[in-house]
Amino acid sequence: MQKLYEYILEEIEKSSDFYDSKISFEEYLFSLQKPAKLLWTSYRSNRVKVDYSKPQFQAAYLIRYYPHYVEMTLEVLEKCSEFFAFGRKINVCFFGAGPCPELLGLALYLKKYSPQTTDLAVNIYDLASKEWKPSRNITYKVHKSLCKGKGRVNVKATNLDLCSANSLEKISKTTNNSHLFVFQNCLNEIWNKSATQNNIKFLLDRAPKDSFIIIADLLYDQSRKIVKNIAKTAEERRDYKILEKCDEMTIQSSFTLPEIIEENLLTGENGLIPKKRINFFFLALKKIRYSRKII
Repeated sequence: MQKLYEYILEEIEKSSDFYDSKISFEEYLFSLQKPAKLLWTSYRSNRVKVDYSKPQFQAAYLIRYYPHYVEMTLEVLEKCSEFFAFGRKINVCFFGAGPCPELLGLALYLKKYSPQTTDLAVNIYDLASKEWKPSRNITYKVHKSLCKGKGRVNVKATNLDLCSANSLEKISKTTNNSHLFVFQNCLNEIWNKSATQNNIKFLLDRAPKDSFIIIADLLYDQSRKIVKNIAKTAEERRDYKILEKCDEMTIQSSFTLPEIIEENLLTGENGLIPKKRINFFFLALKKIRYSRKII
């Protein structure tokens, strides 16, 4: 896991989407201080709004937050490990995933707990799917380094707005054949709670038997309200079982910050403080029988 930072920095430095070799890499990291501060300020508000189309914001995100969200995915999956029984191939949907650190968290989980899973079909859905492409390319390359090229991974990224009414209907063919659905760190950027909740309820209807839905998010009021509503819906249904429902948990970061980041980017000054822990909540559901009524 500690090599994750090393791989991320290596791929950013090699990517023309992010790094201009006319300056030193140390100078480049220093130039990310302002976007890193702006991200930090935005994430401290209850309603997050960030322009992720700008490469400097993506780079700041990849370095400052991304590794910890890989840890977050892995932690949640480990909490549910006794319920999973994945086969040789699994189909996964990640919603609001952006650069998709969830893919690395899942890959690390499978490597440790499900070595029989050798084929992974991944569908990534995000409102800014096209804008996040440079960062997802970093994810794919880091994945190969972490997993040493073992197993086959097929990834498809699609633009999808969870706030748009009936937006999941157009991907129902994919969701009908998927084993795992993950919503991580995306509900805090939702502007239409009603449409989002209805879309997730549509997924509850269409998800196949024995599939899993995991919703994990940071401790934002809006995210809590949305998930509370979904949990209530699941409790009232006979076709779902709540596997885990954690209102708040904290995990300490396992990373030692590379010196080059500590000296040039996350220096410890106001707005540039390295992340030491992740505070979040999550809900894990399992579809235990087919829905009687498909909407």
